[in-house]
Amino acid sequence: MSLYIGLDIGGTKFMVAAADAAGRELARVREDTPADLREGLELLHAMIARVAGGAPIAGIGGGFVVDGRLYRGASGAHPEIGHQAVPMRCAHPERVVCECGASDCLEALASGNGIHRVYGKPAEELNGGEWAEVAYHLGQALRNLATIYAPGVITLGGGVAVGGGERLLGGIRATLAAHARLVPLPDVRQSILGYDTALRGAISIAIDGLEPQISQMNAD
Repeated sequence: MSLYIGLDIGGTKFMVAAADAAGRELARVREDTPADLREGLELLHAMIARVAGGAPIAGIGGGFVVDGRLYRGASGAHPEIGHQAVPMRCAHPERVVCECGASDCLEALASGNGIHRVYGKPAEELNGGEWAEVAYHLGQALRNLATIYAPGVITLGGGVAVGGGERLLGGIRATLAAHARLVPLPDVRQSILGYDTALRGAISIAIDGLEPQISQMNAD
């Protein structure tokens, strides 16, 4: 029997799970994210081997979903939503550093790793004012997406969304309401998969196949 492997590679943790063709999870492991790249890659390979248990592995990927299908851009590239620039409202702007090298990335302001760098503590320990800053940054990012794509629903999952709960979602909705002017406001909700959203999404993509949709933008 072939297995499908899902990877959740975060700034503070790695999670790897194996599932069968029906999507039933068979094994899962979790480790802290190493600081060293080579060590991290070696750890991922070891974790994959542990959950696979010697069984053959069938495919992996991630991306942006439109109408239930994985969206791909030119040459099969997938969008990097976390690396859009957003207006910054941060008490410690000097600590905002993105691993990609660009400035003002959402990733550096609202990811688990970014939050730890900026505020010196994990997301679950943020106070109300700090959550308000994170919500503002995420709200501005979702304003960009709402303006471009006009989605009906935006669903948030993962550790930061679970840790923030309604404090985060309420702040995001307020920012959207204040700044998104020309499109209907999307329904912003938390994923029912919670902390496992990225991991289960990766497994689902591996099972269903990538089937990339190549986009082409034409100017009038």
